[in-house]
Amino acid sequence: MLKFSPKIKKETSNEDIYRSFKEIESLHSKARSLLRLHLRAEDISRQAKVPYKVVALFQLGLRRGLELTEGVVREINSHAVINGVILARALLETACLLWNASDKVIRFIEEDLPDKVSDLNDQIEKLLLGSRISRYTQQADLHSPEAINILTIIDKINKETPGFREVYDDLSDVAHPNISGVSLPYATIDMLGQQQTFHGSWENREGYLPQAVYATVLSLQGITLHVERINQALPDLTQLCERNLSN
Repeated sequence: MLKFSPKIKKETSNEDIYRSFKEIESLHSKARSLLRLHLRAEDISRQAKVPYKVVALFQLGLRRGLELTEGVVREINSHAVINGVILARALLETACLLWNASDKVIRFIEEDLPDKVSDLNDQIEKLLLGSRISRYTQQADLHSPEAINILTIIDKINKETPGFREVYDDLSDVAHPNISGVSLPYATIDMLGQQQTFHGSWENREGYLPQAVYATVLSLQGITLHVERINQALPDLTQLCERNLSN
């Protein structure tokens, strides 16, 4: 079972952070319970392929999310808090991808328009197989569509959850070699004396540990929510897709 180390917990005096540690451990366990070991298209539908692709996308996203979460915890346990923030950013992007896919599937079901199944297939394939690398998108035998820009998805979420883009931008500023990712975490600066004391990022963890753990909690909540949502919607999705084939 995933655990923050006793040493890290002892070094963390912030009660909110400590509670977030426990929540991450619990959410990780819950997310693991949603894993599938195998997936066969015919077990979902012998006719429609879209439901199979949807389940595959969510299982792949779930596994990526779990590995990234384990990376966040491992880096924090090693006192490498900046690495934890960077991995938390990637985790948040993964949660956003699943939010976007879930939203498309649920809208498709609610609108009850089986003739739109081809559109849904194209949207899911973009999320499942998309790339920003030209050698993939321009190679005929790969059939890799151009990936959706993650910022497009994040801005959509921000309309429903104001402030979400700001959370992501703060994580991005740490992930890039800007002041938040270079100068601030690795030194204590004496502006008057014009001198610096260099150290690891853990010494300045107060500014970064909350970013890593809160983004991880938010991401895990989103990933588990949307995987469960798709699992529940799968019978309706399958029925609607099969109806399109029978018309």
